[in-house]
Order: sequence, then structure tokens, then C-alpha cells
Amino acid sequence: MTQLSILGAKFEVPDGVLAKYDHYLTPEAPEGLRHTIRQTIIENLGNNFRKRVADALNGGDVMPEDKFNEIQGQLTEYADKYEFGIRAPGTPRSTDPIEREMIKLSKSDLTMRYKGKYNEAPPKDWLDEKVPEYMEALHDDLVKRARAIVRARQDAATKNPEVFSAMGL
Repeated sequence: MTQLSILGAKFEVPDGVLAKYDHYLTPEAPEGLRHTIRQTIIENLGNNFRKRVADALNGGDVMPEDKFNEIQGQLTEYADKYEFGIRAPGTPRSTDPIEREMIKLSKSDLTMRYKGKYNEAPPKDWLDEKVPEYMEALHDDLVKRARAIVRARQDAATKNPEVFSAMGL
């Protein structure tokens, strides 16, 4: 098994995860290409789990064994389903400024409520799951709040033209 180091904690990456893309490489493919693909997968897995590991370390150097085992299990499960180059489902993304603001507001509201109840930040996967539910349940309220924020930003960008002028804008 290949080891993956995340913030000093060593996790195991199943060999099958790294080997599942080998069939795309011809026998003539340089070994460097195989190494690059495997390294990219390992880096992506590390990036996707860095926050969980940081939360589990809680500012310390040593992770409790139960947290380590929990994260190792989650990493193995995630790695088995990992598809190179495909974004995992998560919080919706949008180019619409109102919708983007609605997502930010939803994350903020849910995070504050979760922290108030559990005295810790919510897990990313929980937040990703709950944001669409929250947005649907409180759609009209979120639209009003988001529009007010976007409008305030637009107003700020048009006020005090002399300041912007002095800045070369």
C-alpha cells in the first residue's frame, strides 16, 4: 500500500485506487507518466481530506486513535469511489451573484447553528448535504437577503467616485 501524509499523519491508500488508471497507459508509456498520474491522485486525496485531518488534530501534533481510524475509513471509502478528473458532488456552484450569495448565507447560517449546538465546526460533507435542503426550505428569505447584499456591494462600487478616481479606477 502507498502511504499518504496529511499534516504529518500517515494514511494508507489502497493500491487498487492507484492502479485503476494503469490500463489507460500503453506499455510504451513512460514510467514518469504513470508516476505523475498516481501522484496527482494522491495529492487530490490529500487535498480533499486536509481539513478533516486538521480538525481531528485540533491544533495538536497527535491525532486520537479513534479519529485516525475514522478518517482512514472515510479516506479508503472515498478513494475506492474516486474518479480522476471528476468533481465530487458537493455544494452547488453558480455564476449568478444572487445564487452564490444564497449559498454563502446558507453555509454561514448552518455553520453558526451547528457550532451553537455542538461547539465545533460542521463536517464539510454534512454542510454540502444540508446547504441545498436549507436553500430550498428558506428560498424566499435567502433571495431577499442575498439581493440586499449584492445591491449593497453594487452601491458601494458607485459611491465616492473621487476615491476610485484617485486609485486609478
